[in-house]
Amino acid sequence: MHGSFIVGLNEMIINKFDKEIWLEILEAAGFEPNYRPISNQEVNDDEALVLIKASIKKLNLGERAFGEMFGNYWIKSFAKEKYFAFFAAYKNVRDFLNDINVMHSRLTANLKNPLPPRFEITWENPQTAVLFYQSKRQLGHIAVGLLKALGDYYHEEISVFKVDANQIRILFKM
Repeated sequence: MHGSFIVGLNEMIINKFDKEIWLEILEAAGFEPNYRPISNQEVNDDEALVLIKASIKKLNLGERAFGEMFGNYWIKSFAKEKYFAFFAAYKNVRDFLNDINVMHSRLTANLKNPLPPRFEITWENPQTAVLFYQSKRQLGHIAVGLLKALGDYYHEEISVFKVDANQIRILFKM
């Protein structure tokens, strides 16, 4: 997993809660208290998933609520600051979605074993997109949160629903 994902998690926990909560999450996940993820390096998937699960448990949130909180933080704070050029390249959510696999490939190009999520997009009509999320990490709940936050970022009214573990429906309001 791209290290920036875990750096964003670290920053979100510290900024929204406090450093002590992050240290408790690290301890619960079996990490040393001085663990510091690095944005441009790879983080072992198993380790990243343990940190995410420990965060959900420590914050006493369900996957859905955690996904929305993380998605909001990632899009509106972390990525907006660190990856602004990627967002500026798109005019709206539709454009972003149509290029999402290319964007993920660019973001992970410097990793040794990049395994970015893949999305197959089907447009049922101009107002409805169905995304088939493909990743062994099974973080669809986070994908939903990120997509909802994209709507806010681009000032578009959208509804995002997780249909099942691998399918997400987006409704664009006109």
